[in-house]
Amino acid sequence: MSTLRAPAFPRRLLFTAVALWAVALAGGSALAQQFALRIVHTNDVHGRLLPFPYTFGGEKAPALVGGTARRITLARRLLKQAPGSSILVDCGDAFTRGPLATTYMGQAEAAAMNAAGYQLGVVGNNEFKARDAADAEDAPGAQAALTRFVAASRFPWLCANATDGAGKPVAGAVPYVVRRFGQVRVAFFGITAPRSARYPQTRGWTITDPIEAARKLVPQLRKQADLVIALTHIGDESDKALIAEAPGIDAVVGGDSHTFLPDADQVKGPDGRMVPLAQAGEFGVCVGSLDLDCRRDEGGRWRVASATGRLHRVTPDLPDDPAVARALQPFLAPFLKPIARLGGCGSDGKALERRTTQLFVSAMRRASGADMALSPLGFGIHGVLRDGPITRYDVYSSQPYHNTVVTVATAAEALRRLRDFAPDMVTDGAARPTGETRIAMMDYAVSELGVKPLRLRRTGIDVRTAVIDYLTQTAPIRGAARRTSH
Repeated sequence: MSTLRAPAFPRRLLFTAVALWAVALAGGSALAQQFALRIVHTNDVHGRLLPFPYTFGGEKAPALVGGTARRITLARRLLKQAPGSSILVDCGDAFTRGPLATTYMGQAEAAAMNAAGYQLGVVGNNEFKARDAADAEDAPGAQAALTRFVAASRFPWLCANATDGAGKPVAGAVPYVVRRFGQVRVAFFGITAPRSARYPQTRGWTITDPIEAARKLVPQLRKQADLVIALTHIGDESDKALIAEAPGIDAVVGGDSHTFLPDADQVKGPDGRMVPLAQAGEFGVCVGSLDLDCRRDEGGRWRVASATGRLHRVTPDLPDDPAVARALQPFLAPFLKPIARLGGCGSDGKALERRTTQLFVSAMRRASGADMALSPLGFGIHGVLRDGPITRYDVYSSQPYHNTVVTVATAAEALRRLRDFAPDMVTDGAARPTGETRIAMMDYAVSELGVKPLRLRRTGIDVRTAVIDYLTQTAPIRGAARRTSH
């Protein structure tokens, strides 16, 4: 009977193989003790899809900064240059108050963020306001719009402290996700501003204290993950309270307060460890990067050994990201055809503000047929109309809300008191010498200016529609359509 034997293995090769295996084990062990994660982050972009004039602190002249397609070019560079793993996140208020917010209710921003490759988002307080201004009481419409926005996003939106009437996370959001980077498990959870509970748009939903929500959730996440990171929309001061009062958080990336943190703040947690806190300002004029250098401690647990936060300006020299530009094109195209041309104000900010207010006032009077129209200088206007061609996007940038024109009948004495209250009042037309004067103004001005009308009439006319029609009649560009709003 023959015996099968394993082929002889040269001793020299066997020794070499064992040595290489030992080196590999040692190298793997060394690598397993260190982990680098770069979080590239934005917050409070508020639908600023195109570049716009912005003055940074300490600068005199505004620069044309921001813009979604530019911003993503920069974000992709930061992701590519990461020293280890990386992730792209947004910390809330992605679309509301933007020029196209009332038209598309977040669908343009969702398309752009999908093309950009965002991996996580946090529901901001303004995400609840997809229906706002004249539509603020439409809670079902606002909630449906937020649900559509979340559904259109090819990445999760996080919110651990907001539930619907059935006790489930609102609008298809989730409280947290756990992502694996190699062998390291990282839990990301999201919390939103508690003041959202007072909005008419959240009627029927429950929004709880974010710190209490974190205290309940974080211990659960520590059982599922090696690191726990909070993505928040509660503001800088509340972020600091969160770190101090909710044990077990390794880092916080936030939004809501529009705070520029050029370097990550270091805030002491309950166990004495310093926890990094990052935020990237407002309107997408900067992209933030937070680099976390993580090490295993003696007990085998992962800790953030050091953190470096930076802000990177979205400057005019950055090219548009082609994928994002293509995604936005069908949404932007109807808004970018010039409808009028303005001149004579140059670049003087105060003169531009006065002219813009005057255009709004004159447009409201013409649209309503009132005796006069008025508004305090810059009241409710979010951007000025500059010299040169004017588009619907420009008008919607200066008035992003669906505000309507109202008319109030008031006596001469009430009008005098109103002028005393706001001496910088911009007017068009004139008060009647006797009897009642019918005055046109924006809907919210009645309560905010303390007007007590004898009678109030809601015209239903969108202020932006009135301005666009007025511009096409008084400062038309040859060949532009007379009626450009819808």
